[in-house]
Amino acid sequence: MAVDEALLIRSLSADRKDFLPTLRFYFWKRPTLSLGYSQDYTQAVNPAYCREEGIDVVRRITGGLAVLHDDELTYAVVPGAGEFSGVTSILETYKKISLAILRGLHYYGVQADLVQKQRPADRAAMTRKKRTPCFAVQTKYEIAAQGRKLIGSAQRRIGKCFLQHGSIPFTLHEERLYRAANNEGDRSGAGFTSLSEITGRAVDRDRLIHCLLLGFREVLAIDLKEGGLSKNEQEISGILEKKQYNLDSWNRYRRKEAFPLP
Repeated sequence: MAVDEALLIRSLSADRKDFLPTLRFYFWKRPTLSLGYSQDYTQAVNPAYCREEGIDVVRRITGGLAVLHDDELTYAVVPGAGEFSGVTSILETYKKISLAILRGLHYYGVQADLVQKQRPADRAAMTRKKRTPCFAVQTKYEIAAQGRKLIGSAQRRIGKCFLQHGSIPFTLHEERLYRAANNEGDRSGAGFTSLSEITGRAVDRDRLIHCLLLGFREVLAIDLKEGGLSKNEQEISGILEKKQYNLDSWNRYRRKEAFPLP
């Protein structure tokens, strides 16, 4: 989360000479429940269960609902200011990124669809968002397969810059998600699925990333080069990790002031 925010901060900087528009893929060392920026910790987390199961808890700077990151691939997209051609709104950005991911999933052999309309059941679940996990609902332009949600994404937009990241689960952990997110009652959302359930086989991570890269190159008409964080990005992410993401004061109590730079 600190690295994703550091990339967004660099994209906002007036001096962006060492910032490159970034498509990032990463995995998780430990299962982690990430909360949407505005979620109430006391409502959206079962801390006793998370401690017992060794589940970390972190608050994102992006919106949306709780996500349990575990056996998955996480993606992050951070373009420079105005460099995401033809897209100015959150919804249209979601659509374009989802189309790129869909193309990549097609190359991987997964038949998935773009959600065109939010169902009444999902709208009702969103009104109960204090305890509703992200994967319990489908929203417009998200990706679903066999009628169930496959990928959950969230975005933070500041002017012409934005961060969008999302979870692509390899295996299902439905019970763990609902219990970690403090929702052991109403489960009337759309339900979700995973890549291994859809394909009937274990996920080949390297091949999946290769296919997704093809999808982004083709749909967004961009060139991609493998690289790492700049020294500046590493420094900012280190500050954010120490002074924000490792602190209960951040993870339990959302920040109310305007988006700050460290």
